Amino acid sequence: SLPLISITKSLAGAVVPVADEDGVYDATYEITVTNAGSGAGVYDLEDTLAVGEGVTVVGVQEVVTDAEDADLNADFDGLDDVWIVTGQPIAGAEGEPVVHTYTVTVRYAVDLSDIALAEGDTCTDGGAPLAGTLSNVAAVDWNGIVDEDDECLRPGKPTLDKELISAVPIGEGQWEVVYQLTVGNLGHEARSFTGSQAGV
Repeated sequence: SLPLISITKSLAGAVVPVADEDGVYDATYEITVTNAGSGAGVYDLEDTLAVGEGVTVVGVQEVVTDAEDADLNADFDGLDDVWIVTGQPIAGAEGEPVVHTYTVTVRYAVDLSDIALAEGDTCTDGGAPLAGTLSNVAAVDWNGIVDEDDECLRPGKPTLDKELISAVPIGEGQWEVVYQLTVGNLGHEARSFTGSQAGV
């Protein structure tokens, strides 16, 4: 029996401004390492932060995981030291895949004065980060096999997080449901948006 390890990376919630720090934002990412194979395995996990002109990494604020006995790298900064964990065991799947989740919060500073921003939704061109972008690539290495996933943030593009607050039955098969929507703006310029919520 062999392991079959893969990775996904996504933005966890909206990018939020840091209080009393103009142009500084926190972005939280969720990285999941999944073993869908029946055999146990061992992996190394890295996360590389690549920022374009006008954006700087202030620092990694926090890394947390549900992986048991994970020896997280205290020197991980996503720039000079990109390893979150090395030699991490993961059990084999017994019916359901085994998933390790890592949550990484990164603080960025943005100053787009006199920066010409590229069109589109991509963060890189030929592997190099575009001006004003935040490109983040996570990779898992196991048995010499590498799988990776990335997440791209661009200034001025709103981010949205939706959280269920409460769900209360009100009779006749109906429920009163309350959600909290958090909209973030990664950039100095004001933005307007139109929101809608469809439900059944």
